[in-house]
Amino acid sequence: MARNLLVFLLIAAAMAVISCGKEDQKVVARIGDDVITVGQIKQEYLAISPDARPDLSTVDAKEQFVKDVVSKEIVKREAIKRGLDRSPDAIKAFQNALEMQAWRAYYNDKVRSQVKITEDDIKDLYAKQRYRYHLGWIFLRSKSMADKVAEKLKQGQSFEDLASIYSLDASRDREGDLGIRPLGLMPADIEDKIMTMNPGDVIGPLPYDTYYVLVKLYSKEPIEQQSYDAIKANLETMERMRRENTVHRNLAAKIREKYHLTFHDDVVDLVVSKFKALYSKPDVEPGSIPDFSDEELSRKLATYDGGEWQVRNYVEKLKAQPGLVILSEAFDAETLKSLVGDLITGELWTMDMRSEGYENRPDVRRAAERAQEEVIVTAMHDEIVKDVKVDDAKLRDFYEKNKDQLVTDPGTRLAVIVLASEQEAQDIYNELEQGKDFAGLAKAKSIDKTTAERGGELVRVLYNRDLEKFPQLQEVVDSLDVGGFSKPMMVPPGFGPEGYMIVKVLEKIPSRQLEFEEVKDMLENRVLQLEQDQVFGDWLKQRMQEYKVEVYPEAIASVDFARLKEQRD
Repeated sequence: MARNLLVFLLIAAAMAVISCGKEDQKVVARIGDDVITVGQIKQEYLAISPDARPDLSTVDAKEQFVKDVVSKEIVKREAIKRGLDRSPDAIKAFQNALEMQAWRAYYNDKVRSQVKITEDDIKDLYAKQRYRYHLGWIFLRSKSMADKVAEKLKQGQSFEDLASIYSLDASRDREGDLGIRPLGLMPADIEDKIMTMNPGDVIGPLPYDTYYVLVKLYSKEPIEQQSYDAIKANLETMERMRRENTVHRNLAAKIREKYHLTFHDDVVDLVVSKFKALYSKPDVEPGSIPDFSDEELSRKLATYDGGEWQVRNYVEKLKAQPGLVILSEAFDAETLKSLVGDLITGELWTMDMRSEGYENRPDVRRAAERAQEEVIVTAMHDEIVKDVKVDDAKLRDFYEKNKDQLVTDPGTRLAVIVLASEQEAQDIYNELEQGKDFAGLAKAKSIDKTTAERGGELVRVLYNRDLEKFPQLQEVVDSLDVGGFSKPMMVPPGFGPEGYMIVKVLEKIPSRQLEFEEVKDMLENRVLQLEQDQVFGDWLKQRMQEYKVEVYPEAIASVDFARLKEQRD
């Protein structure tokens, strides 16, 4: 019986594949002698970014999508006839997309596919979310420099002063402060140590992939966690990001080994000494670069299989990105090698990607062709409508025909007093009932500092479209006359700080008719678009007749686009 069931399931699966294959071969449109199949329409749909894919749940929507695909194909053919596919913009679009898509495929194969996350991994990360940690760190590229900073800490120098001098990331400008955060962003071995720390402790230097860190714990506070199911997806994303970063950095180190990246120590010492000499002088602007002679600029800083980096390459990179300049206190040979190694690794990734043929993969080239198609289709459209103009007569005619829609949205000027608790809000409400000044109470009592300074007045008028986001507030505002104030109500989420508030209506601004001169510029863009659409539509209709286009919507009626919409790479 079990064997018979297995055979039945295998046959059923095979039939499903055959059925799916037949469906994909159905002709959904013809352009002259050429056909477009259901399978091609599916591929066009899947080529759209998942978040931008249209909802094709009705036959009419599916038919319109097919017509859009056909229209784009016709415009593309006409563009190629005019040679627009050979324009500099089209060639550049193809090359840029080719490199980007090749890198994406390479990264998927070399990094993303290497990361496997289990349910236990996510649960372990969830367990770490019970606390929020206020952390600081000193981030360094050199073990010897990290040891030097650690020794200065032992000698009593403050962590914050040292971070502002030595840390080689953006936290240096905040004295190393990383803010309050959950665990799950750093390598797991470092976070395991952080979990054992007490406020005020400093640990390190610790290896951070190919770098080094010293970490300070300022505080550790328990939090009320959301349920596991509620944040599971976010935790999985966080864990994947952390692991991908580690795989990426470790693979970068292997790539440098693969291509035999070698530094010339005498040139490294020259560059370091020049920077140290410059920054030993008083009043040197951060980001300054020392002067190098032509001979010094041409010296080889590093070599690798297939290329080299001269001092000139490093200096040019610093000029383009001044933030890469490292001040002399944190600069040594090991730091320079680490920084230049990271910069060169970008070139090595590209070499490795090309050597393995990623730019020749059919899916990569097709994605690049799509990017080129977008450029030439747009260029063709612009060519067709380039002579379309609109004058004041057309604008005024459009204004008169649509006058009833060209009105302002009604608005309301509001003031609020925000209190932490319902009882405090009730007390303030009682004072208002006794005649106390609303603005004075707002300045003295409101916890919303932004509005308190203005006597409770919101910084801008709220229009109906704004109030619609907060239905309870809109109901209260609609019930009040100008000068009236509400009873205490909870602050709607997203409206202001948590708590309770009392709302006062300062002014109700009615809708009004917009004058022609007020909307002329906006109308010009709108009318020009409509005129261009008309011209382009007429041109496209004529081309469709010439190409003898036929569409067969019944061929695609049964395709489940809802399932395709959720499909990812």
